[in-house]
Amino acid sequence: MKEFFAKKSAGFYASVVAVVLGIVAVCAFAPARENQDSTIVVLMILGILCSAIVAVKHFPLTEYIPLIFNAAALAMVFNVLLHNLADIFAKNNVIGLSTGFILSMVFCALAAIASIVAVAAKHERRIIVLPSRRPQAGGGEGGEDPGDVGGGAAGEQGAVDALPPDDEGV
Repeated sequence: MKEFFAKKSAGFYASVVAVVLGIVAVCAFAPARENQDSTIVVLMILGILCSAIVAVKHFPLTEYIPLIFNAAALAMVFNVLLHNLADIFAKNNVIGLSTGFILSMVFCALAAIASIVAVAAKHERRIIVLPSRRPQAGGGEGGEDPGDVGGGAAGEQGAVDALPPDDEGV
């Protein structure tokens, strides 16, 4: 299990966050009195399921699918919000917006943002193993190889070793 999480990157964790936020959004929206269309709940659930699948097994371009579902659910939630605000301003709705609807709208927006991050970020780290520099034969003092200028490790003396000694008497 430790090896599984060691290879994961920001996109994986964004997908997991989108799943959690989507679950909270569904739990808040389903019982809300503004919920008059089950399509929004279905889109949210599809976004949760697709985000979970993408988090576990990532294929190229599959991270766009939960983004589409979450964005469509968010658009429909904003449509419901606009209709309810119009009713409030027209004095057809004197109760106002329910707390569950406001929370679901916020969490649905956060799930859509997490889906955008999951699309933009990589899901797995690429571990690059650089070859180690082998020490040179003869202690690394230079001069063994005709192409070697300076010898030693990088950052030590450098090309100064290749310069001839100064003649102070000239």
